Amino acid sequence: MRTIILGGRHAINYRIGVLFVPFLILSIPLTEDNISKQIFLRWTVVSTISLLLSVFFLVILDKTLLADRIENPISNNALFSLGLGLGAFRGAITFTCARMIYHIPSETLGVGFIRIINGSLIGCIAVPFTALISFSYYEISKATAQHHAILTSIEQLKDAKNITPIRIRLVEEVSHRLDKSRNEILKLSQKKNLPQNSQIAREIRDLANNLVRPLSHRVVTATTNHQKLFKDSLALMLLIPDSIERQWPWMVSFYSATQIRSDISGFGIAKGLILFTLNTTSFMALIALLVWTYKHTLPAVNYVFLFSVIAGLLNALCCLGAYRLLNGILDLKSFILIALWTIFLILMVPFSGAYLMTSLQSLDKIQSRYFTEYRNITTHIYSHNASLDKLARFLHGSLQTKLNSSAFRIYNLKTEGQVRKELEIITSYLILPDSITSVESQIPIRDRLETIKDLWSPLIDVLISERSIDSCPDSIALDQLCEVVSEAISNACRHGAATAITFTIEYKADSISLEASNDG
Repeated sequence: MRTIILGGRHAINYRIGVLFVPFLILSIPLTEDNISKQIFLRWTVVSTISLLLSVFFLVILDKTLLADRIENPISNNALFSLGLGLGAFRGAITFTCARMIYHIPSETLGVGFIRIINGSLIGCIAVPFTALISFSYYEISKATAQHHAILTSIEQLKDAKNITPIRIRLVEEVSHRLDKSRNEILKLSQKKNLPQNSQIAREIRDLANNLVRPLSHRVVTATTNHQKLFKDSLALMLLIPDSIERQWPWMVSFYSATQIRSDISGFGIAKGLILFTLNTTSFMALIALLVWTYKHTLPAVNYVFLFSVIAGLLNALCCLGAYRLLNGILDLKSFILIALWTIFLILMVPFSGAYLMTSLQSLDKIQSRYFTEYRNITTHIYSHNASLDKLARFLHGSLQTKLNSSAFRIYNLKTEGQVRKELEIITSYLILPDSITSVESQIPIRDRLETIKDLWSPLIDVLISERSIDSCPDSIALDQLCEVVSEAISNACRHGAATAITFTIEYKADSISLEASNDG
């Protein structure tokens, strides 16, 4: 299970924090009861000043006590303490500014104490929540980059269909030039008087370098396409219905923290707690109803907005009923503010905090669709690519190695008969295998492994032990298996000076295991 570390780079993220500026500023004036337009503007100014001072205090902490938080991250639990302290600090600043700047009569010492406690509650929720969003944003960025890479590969495969005739001509050209070189080697082997061994060895090395290498590079160039830019449009609003069920603790926490102060301030401790309980219970029931509604309707962005508006109005009606139950009055302005505040919470919290729980799951589903399309396109055009890919491996990994090895042997041979025999072996190298121009996926995997073994048999002994490999239904995986086997033999022979290599291959439920060992 993935360990979520929020106390490092994510503990303080100013870019994510900017998203909460409207919430942090309006959470104070919007929760004040029965205020005029002038008082509302004053509370907005007070809230802005307290927020700026709190951010300044946070910057000081970031540069001093938390300067090494990336190398030595604090614990996740410590984030709640950090938020508690920042919230209490802002609550105290808000109370001080309200009394000293505007001399608001309602700001008594008792109300100031409640405001500090309320600020602490909001802070210990907001700071970990911001860190969680920062972590989620980082994860989503990586997943999005992977999806762009997959889409790029898919587009490259689509473009590959258009260059099939070029590849066919390239295979024909390689075959023609190999036949020409083979005839030259045959003529050389049939001469009555052979040149010196060093001269023959030099000609073989030149053949490997001047013929095989340029051809193999041309093959690789033919498979390269220019990458294109893609835009992956994802309706993030459609993630909200899936995330509300998981994010309801955050939503209830924010709603409760902003509601309790106004309820207690307006009705006293006893009635305020009763009103708070009624409002919170109705809000939780509303969230449950919203989750049920989303599960039984088709996903659509219009529904997300429509149901959020309906939920806001229903919550305002519930608050109106709770006020009347306690002989209170809820005017039209307060009714509208409660509805807007509910809509804001329902949309804001899941939208910004659903990334870790929901967005990654949704992106995984999208990624699986990308892989499905990738596999379909790959299967469709693999018959065109397989011969050319195998041709590149044959030229660079097999033929070039064999020619250089023969040149080394010719240089050290003692008799003319041995040289002629080696030249005959070289002519067998210069024959393009039939399997290159055939569709590899239609050849049984055992036969393909035997073909690879025979190609290297003059240079290195290859032993392949396989189990249930012919039952693997994934043709692409089998093609890649052959590539790995060929590359392993090439590396063992060319770089490890091995004389024997052993492979153990086993197909399991969802994977292919391959073990290789050599004496090099």
